[in-house]
Amino acid sequence: MKRFLASGALPWIAAALAIVLHARSIDAGFVYDDFPYIVENGDIHGGVSRLARLFTSSFPSAAPERALYRPLTAATLLFDAGDGPLEPRRFHVTNLALAGLFVLAAHAALRRLVASEAAGAAALLLATTPVHVEAIAWITGRSELLAGAFACAAIAAALDARPGMRFGRAFLAACCAFAAVLSKENGAVVLPLTFVLSAARAGLAAPKGRLRRESLRAVIPVLVGVGVALAIRAAVLGRFAPDAGARVVEGGLLARVPLILAATGEHVRLLLLPWPLSIDRMPNPPRSWGESSVVGGIVALLVASALLAVIARRRRDLLGLALWPAVALLPVMHFVPIGETVAERFLVLPSVGVAGLAGVLLTSSRWSRASVA
Repeated sequence: MKRFLASGALPWIAAALAIVLHARSIDAGFVYDDFPYIVENGDIHGGVSRLARLFTSSFPSAAPERALYRPLTAATLLFDAGDGPLEPRRFHVTNLALAGLFVLAAHAALRRLVASEAAGAAALLLATTPVHVEAIAWITGRSELLAGAFACAAIAAALDARPGMRFGRAFLAACCAFAAVLSKENGAVVLPLTFVLSAARAGLAAPKGRLRRESLRAVIPVLVGVGVALAIRAAVLGRFAPDAGARVVEGGLLARVPLILAATGEHVRLLLLPWPLSIDRMPNPPRSWGESSVVGGIVALLVASALLAVIARRRRDLLGLALWPAVALLPVMHFVPIGETVAERFLVLPSVGVAGLAGVLLTSSRWSRASVA
């Protein structure tokens, strides 16, 4: 079994499995945000002649108050739209292909962190987890798949971008980080994620946990890619963050603490137990500490913290991987107001860390440090 999980064909099998399991979505139509972002979005209609405009305006240009800048996601929508009538099937086929691409990229990133058989098991888990249904079956959810795939590819390349590695690896890491941010804003989390992963890996070998200089260099290409993307975004939109749009809780950070606990806890719970699934989660954000969603969120966070403490004590080599979900969830923790409370599509990138840990547990014969080839 381990030989199969460590085989070079395994990630391709997992990618194909993700496509097959979600193939029924091909017959679905347009729903929810598909209408303002696709059906009613004139920016993606009219063929490739409108491609350049996608990089010089907000997404969509008719709603600049949303302060969204996702030219790469918009470009894929433009190519699917074509010159004729809109056909949902074409968009869904692309989403399926992106689901397979995400599994391949996630496997590549995990392969730098855990043993090959553990990375293979994780790829199979990512291909079959139901928490990805929303991002794959909902056309608009492709921004999460794109950002997640590019972020994982950037991490894989960055962890190789050390002294002795070719310049091409560093360049690839920068380009993928750049593409992640231009796919969706939360792609910028690839920067702190790369830092945490490289720091944790270096801390195992460095005296007294000090970071080795060559490990910090892994972060530089990602910093360049993210920095350039954010600079372009600021130049096009005139600002880094939205100054208007939906706010689920009025007031400052203190007023959002119950929401932060409830939403983050629910996201953590879904990562550990992705059931039941729903397109509309927590429609009424909590505003007081006594609400059930806040209590449930606190319990979920305490359980996750206990698991993290066990890992930190018994498997220090997995600490970076264990921190992956927490770091990847930062953009949707409501420290900065966003228009959605909880959404399964937000869990595409955080789920990679959970799958990686599960892959280690499933393939390790004992609770000890796994070899990384």
